[in-house]
Amino acid sequence: MRRRKKEMVIALHGLAGGCWTNWLLVRRLAARGFEVENWAYPSVRCSIPRVVTSLAERFRRKVQESEVDSLNVVAYSMGGVVLRALLQDDPDLPIDRVVMLAPPNRGSPAATRMAGWFRWLCPAVSELRDLECSYVRSLPARMSQEVGIIAGTYDRCVPVDATRLDAVQDVVTVPACHATLPFRRDVAAYCTNFLEHGRFAPADASATVPASALATIR
Repeated sequence: MRRRKKEMVIALHGLAGGCWTNWLLVRRLAARGFEVENWAYPSVRCSIPRVVTSLAERFRRKVQESEVDSLNVVAYSMGGVVLRALLQDDPDLPIDRVVMLAPPNRGSPAATRMAGWFRWLCPAVSELRDLECSYVRSLPARMSQEVGIIAGTYDRCVPVDATRLDAVQDVVTVPACHATLPFRRDVAAYCTNFLEHGRFAPADASATVPASALATIR
């Protein structure tokens, strides 16, 4: 009898965040049957390459200790950039599906505005600027994993156009600002659909986002 593939979902927060950022999203994914871990990392005091170095070892150790066949990742904001950098350095990690919530893949105009004030305190701010010379713009624009992007139409920190990547499987927008995305029911439902089917709106109509999940959470 064929063994069922063992998977795990890792949640990564964004700049100046912590486990609290994704706690409600993680809880909702767990309620849908996913095995989920909510990871924190030093997003303020460390540069993105330094974060990547520490997380790479953690990912490898998790695969070995838990004996999972593959990992899926839900990454909020800068967490998506951290994951892209991680996979650039360690492309053999068994990561299959990735959901990014408002990732500054093309850089963030808010980071550009704040860099002059906070770059010495928070190196990642400068690395996330929406300039051609910034660190985030140096990362490959294409990933080998199945990637879905959720963006907020009212997001002024990471506008919809700033989330773009090449050759993603699916993109969806929700009427939300940056800070509220991880707390919305519809976002959790979209994440569930993508993790299960590789699309935000699966071909099976019975599996699409339920109408009750589309109520705005403020």
